[in-house]
Amino acid sequence: MISLIVFLVIVFTVIVALLISSYTEYLEITEGTPKIKFSTFCIFYDINPSRWVLGYSIVKCKIPRKDGCFTVYGKLFNTEESFAFNYIDTYRYRLWHKNLQTHQTNQSNYQSTARMLAAVKQDIADLEAQAQSEQNQAIEILRSVITNVKS
Repeated sequence: MISLIVFLVIVFTVIVALLISSYTEYLEITEGTPKIKFSTFCIFYDINPSRWVLGYSIVKCKIPRKDGCFTVYGKLFNTEESFAFNYIDTYRYRLWHKNLQTHQTNQSNYQSTARMLAAVKQDIADLEAQAQSEQNQAIEILRSVITNVKS
């Protein structure tokens, strides 16, 4: 019984230490960065995904410059504003980001598979056309042989 209590105390201590370490890392990463709610970010992201640069814990919003101050060869450069999430929303974001990456990878794989299947379908059509052509040539040769035999 005492060994079970000691074991549970050790497990609890390790869990608390991991949480403190994780929270300390979160504070270091997000220090001085304005916070945004994850639900708000999702709404903004859905409106224009290309405006956002997705990081591990911080997202950056690309904001076009309209004053023309930062131009190189006539091209306007965007400014980027960084935003962080609160501690719990950071884990929601990381899960969402991982799922997004998985979805994008799957989409890419599906597109590659579809291109490969289209190529195979075209190969089959080409082989069928070639077989039909060879069959027609064989029929013509047989007809000419039959006509020569009859003559």
